Amino acid sequence: IDHDPSRKLAKLVPVFMHVVIWGALLSVPFLPDLWDNEVVGLSAAEERSLKGSIVALVLGVFYVSYAVLAPRFFLTKRYVPYLLSTLVVRLVALAVVAFLGRSVTFVDPAFTRSVLPVLCALFVVFLLASMAGTGLRMIRAWRKLKRERDALELERSKSELAALRSRVDPHYLFNALNTIYALARRQDARTDGAILQLSTLMRYVLTVGKKEQVPLEDEVEHIRAFMDFQRLRTGDQVEAELRTGGELEGIHIDPLLLQPFVENAYKYGVSTHERSPIRVQVEVVRGVVLFHVSNRLHRAQTGVASTGNGLRTVQRRLELRYPDRHTLSVRQEDGYYRVDLTLHPA
Repeated sequence: IDHDPSRKLAKLVPVFMHVVIWGALLSVPFLPDLWDNEVVGLSAAEERSLKGSIVALVLGVFYVSYAVLAPRFFLTKRYVPYLLSTLVVRLVALAVVAFLGRSVTFVDPAFTRSVLPVLCALFVVFLLASMAGTGLRMIRAWRKLKRERDALELERSKSELAALRSRVDPHYLFNALNTIYALARRQDARTDGAILQLSTLMRYVLTVGKKEQVPLEDEVEHIRAFMDFQRLRTGDQVEAELRTGGELEGIHIDPLLLQPFVENAYKYGVSTHERSPIRVQVEVVRGVVLFHVSNRLHRAQTGVASTGNGLRTVQRRLELRYPDRHTLSVRQEDGYYRVDLTLHPA
């Protein structure tokens, strides 16, 4: 429930605008001597009825533009169909006015010779109504886009914080430092390299989280570095493989978008008693990113849920950042846990 008074007021503004427009136009037929008695041959009731019909046509043109023409043509940048359709609507409205006023005569003889000045004036009125409807619809679309951008920015901030928490988590650091400590105790020559690897991983996480997008190549190299560091901890019991294909250059994606799937594979796909293969593949085909991760399901992890916090976060980011531009499949089959992501970056 939204308890913010400013947001509630913002929601009421469009309603207030519609009420004002309706009230102003519907009061026109009841204004006395609005046309300076130019119309003759009509009773007061008939004159108000004619004025009311014109007002109804103005409202009709307004709402046809607002509800149909603007969203279908103008907001989709189909300007020629929009101009033609609005012209047709205005001409139809003029034809209706001409039909309703076919028995109207004017005091001024000039009007009896031609109703063109009146029709031209009404054409301008209908034009203004059409422009007003389109303009109000544009304002509504802009506000909707702004709300979506605000939601995306908020979700990006939450994702960044979640990513930082998961990677600066004491448990994660404890395991990493414990691995380095064990190497140091054995005076293993890989100790220096392990420290450098951990430093590189943490630096990447802390820097790219502030960026809108990063090169796909950088994300792949970060995943490779993450898998190399995990190899220090798991040893030969995990058969981890990262494959790439296609033209990765020039492709940009959201930062830290793919790694949660790889982390999930190491979290649930490593066993000290069974063979533990982990396969990661990143491929670009005609500008489309194809990402695949698979790991073996061990008996202790059979039935593992696929909606952990990390995966829920990345799924939400995909929905906000790549709506209608991604497909995600997470499933268990043939003793393996498989993730397939198809991403259209642009």
